Amino acid sequence: MQHGLSILDELIAVSGYHPKYAIHLLNAAVTGVPARHPRARPTIYDDAAKQALTVLWEASDRVCGKRLKPLLRLLVPALERHGHLKLDEVIRAKVL
Repeated sequence: MQHGLSILDELIAVSGYHPKYAIHLLNAAVTGVPARHPRARPTIYDDAAKQALTVLWEASDRVCGKRLKPLLRLLVPALERHGHLKLDEVIRAKVL
């Protein structure tokens, strides 16, 4: 009968990692293979563009991104024409 926790159980309890990920980390530590780190994606939009996209998303009744993308070419001029949105040319180019 085993008393106490195994190394895997302790790692899971302390870190909150999923058991499969904890096993991966422990195996990497034993074999010397470093754990993979997710690639950082470059940011496409700055804060002003994100705010504009949020306004457009809300105006389109929170439609999914796949459907929002073609709608932007109609929605941006309409919202600007009615005074609900005012974008700089740089931000407008990023959004469109």
